[in-house]
Amino acid sequence: MAQLLTAAQMREIEQKAIRSGDVTGLELMERAGAGVVGAVFKHWPALGKTRHRALVLCGPGNNGGDGFVIARLLKVAGWHVEVLFWGDVDKLSADARHAQAQYAAIGQIDVLTLERASTGARPTLLVDAMFGTGLRRAIPLELAQAFHAVEKRDVGGSHPWHVPFYKVAVDCPSGLDCDSGKFLFPQPPMSDDGLDENVDALWHWWKEDASKRLLHVDLTLPFHRRKIGHALNGGLGKVRVVDIGLGKDDLHPAHLLMPRPSDWVTGLDFKKTKGRSRRIWPGSELDKARGAGRHKFDHGHALVLSGGAGKTGAARLAARGALRIGAGLVTIGAPPAAQMEVAGQITALMLKRVQDDAGLADLLQDDRINALCLGPGMGIDRARNLVPAALGAATAPRVVLDADALSAFEDDPAALMAMLHPGCVLTPHGGEFARLFPDIDQKFNASSVSGPAYSKVDATRDAARRAGCVVLFKGADEIEVMVEEPEQVEKLSMALLTAAGDRSQIWTWRDASGSFLNALDIEDRVMFVILSVLVLIAAMNIVSGLIMLVKNKGRDIGILRTMGLTEGSVLRVFFICGAFTGIIGTALGVILGCLFALYVDQIFAAVNYLSGGTAWDASIRGIYFLPAKLQLADVLSAVGLSLGLSFIVTIFPARRAARMNPVEALRYE
Repeated sequence: MAQLLTAAQMREIEQKAIRSGDVTGLELMERAGAGVVGAVFKHWPALGKTRHRALVLCGPGNNGGDGFVIARLLKVAGWHVEVLFWGDVDKLSADARHAQAQYAAIGQIDVLTLERASTGARPTLLVDAMFGTGLRRAIPLELAQAFHAVEKRDVGGSHPWHVPFYKVAVDCPSGLDCDSGKFLFPQPPMSDDGLDENVDALWHWWKEDASKRLLHVDLTLPFHRRKIGHALNGGLGKVRVVDIGLGKDDLHPAHLLMPRPSDWVTGLDFKKTKGRSRRIWPGSELDKARGAGRHKFDHGHALVLSGGAGKTGAARLAARGALRIGAGLVTIGAPPAAQMEVAGQITALMLKRVQDDAGLADLLQDDRINALCLGPGMGIDRARNLVPAALGAATAPRVVLDADALSAFEDDPAALMAMLHPGCVLTPHGGEFARLFPDIDQKFNASSVSGPAYSKVDATRDAARRAGCVVLFKGADEIEVMVEEPEQVEKLSMALLTAAGDRSQIWTWRDASGSFLNALDIEDRVMFVILSVLVLIAAMNIVSGLIMLVKNKGRDIGILRTMGLTEGSVLRVFFICGAFTGIIGTALGVILGCLFALYVDQIFAAVNYLSGGTAWDASIRGIYFLPAKLQLADVLSAVGLSLGLSFIVTIFPARRAARMNPVEALRYE
C-alpha cells in the first residue's frame, strides 16, 4: 500500500521543509531537476551513454523552474538542448527566476509558440515542465498543439519513426488535474437538454480540440509521493517517483514533527507477493498465521446472509473471503429453502437458518458476532426486510451493505441513511452510488473545465459524510475493450466516446505500444531496403547477361541490320529477352515467397528439429510462433519493384544492340 497526496498536501510538505531552515526552495528545485535526469537515464539507459538532442518546455511556475534545471544539467552533460518558455520572466518565483538565469548564462531561451515548436530538428527527448500540479484550468489549445508539433519536426530526411522519441512529464502531464486524474477540457458541444444531438460536432471537437489537449507521455515523474490523480488516470505511461529528500516513511519530512494529514488517501497494491501465500497485503501478515490468540473468537465471528435457493453463490464467495482474510469463524445465514444448497457447497463454514427479520434478531443476540454482511444475491424483498433488523441490533455489529441491500432503498435512500451508524460500510458500484447519492453522482460526472476537479475521491468522501459511515466506491476507472480487428480501432473511437461520456479518454493499443510499433515499422522498411538491394543485384545480373549476349551476337546483328532490320526491331528483341527473364524470376519469387509465408510454421519447426532444438529457444525469447500474414499490398509492391527494375535495366543493353553499326559488327568477321 502507498499513501497518495493531494497537490495542497504536497505544497504544505515542501513549505514545511523550507520553513524549517533545513532546506531551501532552490535546493529542492535542484534536487527535482537532478532526480528527473537520473530517472530518465535509469529508465532509458541508452540516453545516458551518448549525447542526444532534448527540448524542454518550461512554464510560468516552479514546474518551469524544474525544467530550467533539467535543461542546464543536460546542457552541461553535452546534450544539444532547446528551451521554450511560456510566461513572463518577471513573474517567476525567486527560485524559478534564479534557475532561469543560470540556464540563460549557457544557453538560449525562446518563446513557446506553435511556429517555434514546429521548426528545427526533432529531439530525442521532450520534457513537459510547463504546469505540473499547479494547473487549475484547461491549457490553451495552441500550447497543446505546440507540444504535438514537436513530434512532427524534421528528422533529417529519415522517416520520423526511425528516430527515437521519448516524452517525459515533470510531476504530471500539463492539463491533468492531479487531485482527480481528470484532464481539464472546455465544455464539449451539447444541446440544451444536455444530450449531444450532433455526433459529427462532438467527434470534431474531440479530434480537433480535446484530443490535442491530451499530452500523453511515456514517463511521468512525480516528486516524493504519487498524487491522487496518478492513481486515477491510466494514460500517464510509466510512473516513477523521484525522491527529493522529504522523507520516505511518512507523509512528512523525516526530520520534521509534522502531523499526519487526517484526509490521506491510500492506494492499494494488488500485486502478488512471491513465496508467501499467506500474505494478503504487502508488508502485513495475519495474526492467525503467527499463532496469536487463544481461540477462534479472538479473530472475530462474521455472519454472511444469503439469498434464496439458486442465489447463494455470492454469499458463499463473500464468506470464503472473510475466512481467508483472517476471520476466526464465519457463518452463513440462509433461508430454509436454501439450506441444503449451501450445506452441499461449503467447508470450514458454519450454517444457520435465517428466515426473516425475527430470525436475524434472535441470531444477533450472540454478542460474539461482530461482523455482518448482507446484500450479495439476497433479493430486493428479503434485503428490505432484513436491513432494518441488522442495523437496529442491540449488539451493533459492524455491518457491510452491498448489492441488493443498497438497491432495496432505491426509492427512499433517506430511509437507509437514517438507519446507518458509524459501524456500517457501504460498498456501492457506480449504478448503486447514483441511486443512493444522485446529486453527488451528478457532480462527479460533470465535465471538468477548471480545477481542482471533483474526483472519485471527493465524491466518496462527500457520500461518507452524508451516510455517517465508511463508503467504498467500487467500479473500474478504466474499461478495456477487445475488438476483433485491432487495426480498425480508430473507427470505433467515436462509438466508445459516446458510450463512455464526455469525461472519458481514449487510450488505444497504438498509444500504449507506440515504441514497439515504431520498431516494427523500422524493421519493415529495413527489410524493404534489403529486398530492393537483392532485386537490384538480380537486375544487374540481367544487364550483365544481356551485354554478353549482345557481344556474342554482334555478327548476327550486323547481318540482320544489312538485310534491312530496323533499330526498333533489334531493341524490341533484346528488351523482350531481358523482360522475359525478369517476369519468370518474379513469378517464381512470388510463388516461393507466398509458399514460405503460408508454411512458415512448418518450415520453422523443421529447421528447429534439424538443429536439435537450438535454433530458437521459445522459452527464453517468449515467441512460440512466427506470425505471417499475406498482404496484397506487400505482394504487389514487391512485384512492382521487381518488374520495374527488370524492365528499366533491360533498356540499356537493348539500346546498345539497336545502335550497333553493322559495318563495325562485320568488319572483323
